[in-house]
Amino acid sequence: MVWAISSALALLAIWALFNPFVGLIAVLAIIFVRPGELYPILDAIHVQRTFTLIVLLSFLVHQRRLAVPNVSKALLFLWGAMFCTVPFAFWQGGAFEHSVDFGKVIMYHLLILNLATNARRLRIVLITICVLVAWLGVWSTFLYYAGDYQVRMGIERAVGLNSFSDDPNALGITLVTALPLFLLFLRKDAGRIRWVMMPLTAICLWTVVLTGSRTSYIVFAVMALAYASLQKYRVPAIFAVLTLIAVLWVSMPEQYRGRIETVDNLQADGSYQGRVQVWGQAWEMFKSNPLTGIGVGEFVDVHGARTGHWLNVHSLYFQLLSEMGSLGFCAFVVFLISVIRQNFLIRRQSRLIPQCPSWFQNYPRACNLALLGLLVAGYSSHSLGRDTWYLLAGLTAAAGLVAKAEMQSEKLPNEVESSVKHKGSAELSEVRV
Repeated sequence: MVWAISSALALLAIWALFNPFVGLIAVLAIIFVRPGELYPILDAIHVQRTFTLIVLLSFLVHQRRLAVPNVSKALLFLWGAMFCTVPFAFWQGGAFEHSVDFGKVIMYHLLILNLATNARRLRIVLITICVLVAWLGVWSTFLYYAGDYQVRMGIERAVGLNSFSDDPNALGITLVTALPLFLLFLRKDAGRIRWVMMPLTAICLWTVVLTGSRTSYIVFAVMALAYASLQKYRVPAIFAVLTLIAVLWVSMPEQYRGRIETVDNLQADGSYQGRVQVWGQAWEMFKSNPLTGIGVGEFVDVHGARTGHWLNVHSLYFQLLSEMGSLGFCAFVVFLISVIRQNFLIRRQSRLIPQCPSWFQNYPRACNLALLGLLVAGYSSHSLGRDTWYLLAGLTAAAGLVAKAEMQSEKLPNEVESSVKHKGSAELSEVRV
């Protein structure tokens, strides 16, 4: 099997040299499938990083011009803040390694926005991401019913095969925060793709249930209610969402309902109380160096050195404060605001584009809903390194360039027509004189 995958990757790499957009689709597949984790021999060549670099070089050869819009500049600012943590890090080598490793995120972010250069390509990228997320859900559900699952917190919990899905909470958050993108292709005008997306959405939603992740359940409820409140017919939409939640609750196996009910008594929940203690230690680390923190990616090492227990911080916000200090926290906020602002701008521009497809008009709202879900999940998830943030940022940056190009192409004929009318009026005046 490993030879078949290696051969496929080699062929895709050659194809990518001539067509970087095909290479981008392959990069997305590698990000989600992560063959280097399934087959360690492929990890030796850093397949994800190497393939992304090949596609980037191919793009530069063919296009020679790399667009870096404001969203990307904000992401680069966040990357620079990571390197600023290195001089004062607990382990400088580790912080530097984590900062350099973040470079692969920068590369595929730039590839998305520079290669998804029109609505058709952007649609292909969005569908590809949805299908790959659905693959995680389908495969995890298959493994669950085949008896391959984790037993944690007294319940059976679905998991997958790679770091995107080998933890029930990580799997649940990945699936639930991708659901807004699925909704783009469930509308009547989405075409035949909606008949594929409908069962995939249902499977992903059921997989979220099987993860037993309380955070994922809460994120889904918040996102669903937020989505309903933004609809034209708000009251019926909210009623439909509440009905869906009730149906899921009734159909949910007892062990998962019991897991959700533990939220009512967090004081007696050992898992939650353990996280509260870790958050307190993260706050102490922040106070020890409030400007740049203990170094990006260094929480586990510092916590282990101080307590003898190598634990994660389980919170995006305490992760930012402890590892990157005020500088990193502000850099992440700037990055997040830039993505959200760009989405609002795309939403306004799309209303002015003639015959703009509904999926494009609704993408900004879907992206912001996904970001809302990630922020809610960040309460109990150390998700700074989660690829979803930066995939969404790349999609938004690409959509911004597409909308800008469409606005300019629409404006140009109007300007030409106005110029012709003005010239004709001038000539008529001369004739009259």
